[in-house]
Amino acid sequence: MKRNVAPKKKKITLQGFYTEFKYFRDEMRLFRMESNERFERLEKFQERSEKTFDNINTNLDTIMQKLDHLNTERFAMISSVERLEKKVFGS
Repeated sequence: MKRNVAPKKKKITLQGFYTEFKYFRDEMRLFRMESNERFERLEKFQERSEKTFDNINTNLDTIMQKLDHLNTERFAMISSVERLEKKVFGS
C-alpha cells in the first residue's frame, strides 16, 4: 500500500524568480497593449456607429419632410378636384 506523499517543494533561486518576473512583466505589457488596441477599436466603432445613427436620423427627417410636403400637395389636389367637380357638375 502506497502512502500519499506531498511533492517536494522546489527551491526558488533569485535568478529563477527574476526570470519568471521578466516573463510575467512582458506578458502584462502585451496584455496592456492588446487591451489598449481593443479599447481604441471600440471607440472608433462607437464613433462610426454614432455617425451612422446621425445620418440615418437625418435621412429619416428628410423623408418625413418630403412625405409631409407630398401629403399637403395631395390634399391641395383633392380640394382642387372637388372644386372642379362642383363647378362642372353643379352640386
